[in-house]
Amino acid sequence: MSALNARILSAHAANDKKALTDLYRQAARAAETLDSACFFATQAYIFALECNHELQIELFEFLKKHGREE
Repeated sequence: MSALNARILSAHAANDKKALTDLYRQAARAAETLDSACFFATQAYIFALECNHELQIELFEFLKKHGREE
């Protein structure tokens, strides 16, 4: 996941919240554990809320399904 990590760091440097939403979602999908997936999905969700990204609902539902969002 080092290539993805480099893209995440680049998006952070550019303050590109839309890209960060997409990249953290990718990281969540590639995560090896549920805890890791939820961590990355939480990051994606935060950025999605900040930029009104269309993935807000999907990310919210994922987190809710796994007891991370009430």
